[in-house]
Amino acid sequence: MTEIPAPLYVLICKSLFDLAIPPHIRGYGYLINGIAKVSSDQTYLRAITKRLYPDIAADFGTTPQRVERSIRTAVEIAFSRSDIESLERYFGNAINPKSGKITNSAFMAGVAAKIKLIMLDGETRSEDRIQIIRGQKSAFVSE
Repeated sequence: MTEIPAPLYVLICKSLFDLAIPPHIRGYGYLINGIAKVSSDQTYLRAITKRLYPDIAADFGTTPQRVERSIRTAVEIAFSRSDIESLERYFGNAINPKSGKITNSAFMAGVAAKIKLIMLDGETRSEDRIQIIRGQKSAFVSE
């Protein structure tokens, strides 16, 4: 099983909670693993069926087909239970206007991108605090 850093794990779980994905379904664990992999290596998104699903399947001792189906079910649950504002916050224009759904890869990419922005924002704020403490002014801090 791939080791996921605690801060990343917490952000992924919070994101899945925001998107109304219940933790008792199989796809929940697969999504956590997949989003963590995508967050650390964007090339997974170019080979989702050839590389990402098999890697997740290996971590959980199952097949890539079961991983894909379970993730698809979790994504469908998210779209049936989440409010439209949450979905737009994570996925924006990636939602297919005809079906009102999103692909598994677009779902994981959207959540991974949102998490990266949150992490970068946290790092920027930490740097701002350090610069203010040292007596330096930051371009991000208004007077």
